[in-house]
Amino acid sequence: MKRRSLRAAAAALLAATMLLCLAGCAQEDPQPSAPTATVTEVTPPQQTPAQPAQPAQPAAPAQPEPQPAADNATHVSSTEELLDAIASGVEIVIEPGYYNMSELIDDLRAQAIYDKWGDEHPYVSLDAVYDGSEVVISNADGLTIRGGGDSAAETELVIDARYGTVLTFDSCTGVTLANLTMGHTDGGDCSGNVLKFRNCADFTLSGMDLYGCGVYGVEAGYCDGSFAITDSTLRDCDSGPFAIYGCTGNMTFTDCILTGSNWGGSFDGSRWLKLRFSHCVFGEQESNVWAFSDDAVVDDDCLLSEPTEYPDYSYMEWMEAPSYGNLDGHELDRHYLSDSVWHGLKEDGYPTLYLHADGTAELTNWNGSDDTLHFNWTMGDGTFGRLEGDDGEGMFGLLRDADADTDWLNIEIGDKTLWMY
Repeated sequence: MKRRSLRAAAAALLAATMLLCLAGCAQEDPQPSAPTATVTEVTPPQQTPAQPAQPAQPAAPAQPEPQPAADNATHVSSTEELLDAIASGVEIVIEPGYYNMSELIDDLRAQAIYDKWGDEHPYVSLDAVYDGSEVVISNADGLTIRGGGDSAAETELVIDARYGTVLTFDSCTGVTLANLTMGHTDGGDCSGNVLKFRNCADFTLSGMDLYGCGVYGVEAGYCDGSFAITDSTLRDCDSGPFAIYGCTGNMTFTDCILTGSNWGGSFDGSRWLKLRFSHCVFGEQESNVWAFSDDAVVDDDCLLSEPTEYPDYSYMEWMEAPSYGNLDGHELDRHYLSDSVWHGLKEDGYPTLYLHADGTAELTNWNGSDDTLHFNWTMGDGTFGRLEGDDGEGMFGLLRDADADTDWLNIEIGDKTLWMY
């Protein structure tokens, strides 16, 4: 009995010792263990790797409405502003309105600054005429003046002085006038023109309405180069739509109306000036002149009124073949002959010879007929030239009659001799 009790005590002591060890372990890890749960493994769906966030894009700026090209012109709305703005290389736009330039001139006189104003402006002078003054623009190369309206009728320039020209251009090159109406305030007899160009070169008129009173719509004296007048009306002038004298080059009227004047105009038929009308309309008096003129080319697309008068060619009757005793030989000069026109005598049917700068030539009204002969012309040994072509060949020389102040071409074609001046 005693031996069993010792074994029991020993077992009890061992159990107590184990309990104490377990208690010590529990104190070292006071956190309770989580209950074990059964977890079912789920395979997540495949995902595209996330892209890095993009910075916010700024909103596109609003597109502006299309704008017209920048206007580099000088816009004016008074006569004083117009005259002040005139200079070489300037484009002036006159706002729509009615501009009486005589009113400004009267104001300058009233302020006693008329002479001072004219002296101080480098391009504009105010020239006195019998009944007032006229505006003269000098040495203003490359000047453009145009009306700012949709038509010429919206912008009008006038003067009161009937002895004055509305605008005169002196020694200017490359002047352009466009989209303007111009004339005098009063009708009746005039001694001034609407526009005058003297000693100028290469002017252009476009979309103009030039009306009388005015002796001529356009006067061009001693000008050179290319003169283009397009889409314009020249009307109701005392002596005609234009006067042209002492000029060289090419003057062309295209899509113009020439009407209502008391005569057809004046043209000095220089052999170095070509005058041409294309797609133009002529009134009654204008048709009386240009329907029969040998000094100008009137294209078939022009419309002429029924002529009521026929031209008088009696002034040509006095021209007779010269005497060799009065003539001196001329050495030929190609520049002198280029783009020249020569007229023959009555007994030969008034033929006309055109010598073009490109070396071609035409002889019209040849031998009393309407046939035209075509040639090429060349310089010879300095004294004689040649005409050669499918229509024949000939020789020509240039002679000078100092007493009559006349140059003559002596032309031999076959057995025919022509004198042309």
